[in-house]
Amino acid sequence: MMYYDCIGMSPMMIVPILMILGLLFLIYSFFNKEKPKNSLDMLKSRYANGEITKEEYYEIRKNIL
Repeated sequence: MMYYDCIGMSPMMIVPILMILGLLFLIYSFFNKEKPKNSLDMLKSRYANGEITKEEYYEIRKNIL
């Protein structure tokens, strides 16, 4: 009988534990995305992503506010 360490786990138990932790992280990150709270936040996000120009941003912003 082999002695592994004080907690009694074999080294092969690390792989499934890491896989489970990775899966839990993926599930958490998928459901924990920040969503824009209002139309102005959505507009800022579109401008930051380059979907609209500066002129379009100010025109839409003027209509929102």
